[in-house]
Amino acid sequence: MLRGLTKELQELQKTFGYSTFQLLDAPPGLAPIGQLWKTTIPGNHSLEITPAASQGGQHTLTVRLLRSSGQVLLNSAVRLRSGATVFVGQVPHQEGDIFIAISANGAARPASWRAGSSHKS
Repeated sequence: MLRGLTKELQELQKTFGYSTFQLLDAPPGLAPIGQLWKTTIPGNHSLEITPAASQGGQHTLTVRLLRSSGQVLLNSAVRLRSGATVFVGQVPHQEGDIFIAISANGAARPASWRAGSSHKS
């Protein structure tokens, strides 16, 4: 299990039936309110995060997950408190799936994990 996300990953394991999780990337990111921050996600996807508000340890973000073609897979407003993690998306990748999470430790930060190949059908 990945340190700090034991509960969240156990819930994903229970829901989706994966036996392993591997951290693929945790790009550092910080953007001022209203400014777009973008990173690539394995499997030819991109993640865009635009902070909308941050006050009293609460962060409001607009999150978009896109295919390389530009097709929007996810367009959502997300609220999370400092120190929290929220899973915002899932995309197929190789023998499993990639789960995309955003954590906030004073500022929002994305990470992606590849779930192991033993997926329940």
